[in-house]
Amino acid sequence: MAAPSGPDTVGWYKLGPRPGNRGSAVMDGHSGYADGRAAAFDELPELGKGDRLYVEDAKGRVVAFVVRKTRLYARDANAAEVFAPTASSGLNLITCTGSFDVAAGTHSQRLVVFTDLEVPERLARQQ
Repeated sequence: MAAPSGPDTVGWYKLGPRPGNRGSAVMDGHSGYADGRAAAFDELPELGKGDRLYVEDAKGRVVAFVVRKTRLYARDANAAEVFAPTASSGLNLITCTGSFDVAAGTHSQRLVVFTDLEVPERLARQQ
């Protein structure tokens, strides 16, 4: 999964499901951009368990997710759980954090926010 091309772009791991479909959808974006410009995931570190976030697709469909957990990974750590298939519908958001390694041109850690699809109350009662 490549890094987004600029501070206001968000990448989607196209080999996985789309956000809202069954499985682990994965998106990445910058936070704390180098020149101080606002970036798409600047507020990602502020999310905590139970917080809601919304994703709108190109057709205007909005899907809601609820934060389940956050986790820090070392830059080179095995993060297979981020992309692992699941029976439920989730969205995992990734951004860089930690100290900046000039030689590597990237940060030392990755913050991952794991979320679950929020099922509307009327649908939850039917299940």
